[in-house]
Order: sequence, then C-alpha cells, then structure tokens
Amino acid sequence: MAGGSTEKGIEQVEEIRKQEYRAAIKLDPSDPDPYYTVGLLCQQEKEWDEAFEMFEAAVKITDDLRSLYQIGRTGIFSGQRLDRSKEALQQYIAHDPRSAGLPTEAHARWRLGMIHEKQGHKDLARGAYQEALKLDPELEQAQEALENLG
Repeated sequence: MAGGSTEKGIEQVEEIRKQEYRAAIKLDPSDPDPYYTVGLLCQQEKEWDEAFEMFEAAVKITDDLRSLYQIGRTGIFSGQRLDRSKEALQQYIAHDPRSAGLPTEAHARWRLGMIHEKQGHKDLARGAYQEALKLDPELEQAQEALENLG
C-alpha cells in the first residue's frame, strides 16, 4: 500500500474479511461458520463483546463445539464472562470432542483450569490441570500451569 505501513494494511485486510463474513451471515443466517470466523477475527482484535456474540450465535444454531471452546478461550483472554466461559468448556467436554480438527479434551481441561485460576479457585485449577495431564501427559502447557500454581 503506497504510503501506508504494513501493519495498517493488514488491519484493513482483516476488516474487509470481517465485512465479507458478515455479508455471508446475512445471506445464510443458519450457517454457523461465518459467525465462528468473525468471532475469531474479533478475538484477534480483542473485540471481546463481539467475539462472545458471534460464538454464542454459532452455538445457538448448531451447538457448535468449536464455538463452545472459543467462548472459553475468549473468557481466558479477556477476563470477562468467566462463569459462561467455564460453562461453555464444560459443555464442550461433555460432548466428547474427538472429531478431527477440534481441540482435545485435555486442552479443554487445561483451559478450564485457567478459568478456575482466574476466579481464584486454585484447588479446582489444580484438579483440572491434573485431569488434563492424565489425558495427555505430554501437554506441556498443563504441566507448566500446574508447576506455576505452586
């Protein structure tokens, strides 16, 4: 882009992408995919309220597991809506997420531990981290979180 920074150009491209996905939502509001994608873009831009809105919309349409997981992540990143984020991760785990391309149950339990930790529930966090490590002893993030918990 002539005269502009690369960062500004990337921002403009992301905004165009977001608008295209919003147009897709208007064309077919029953498809969870554009809601999910806009949610991810909003998450990257730290537009937390809109990210939550988009993921919740996708969940209402089809109980979208990807969006349930992302509600949890958005809560962790933003520090907002932690009760709903915890509930979403618990729903995700209850659906037995073994499909290809979805985060594992171990990852969901690690994220759940992060929420418990943010809420000041160290015992619950410890339990979630330990459960994650039982499921996946190689999950370094859970091991590190457990060690940092003390």
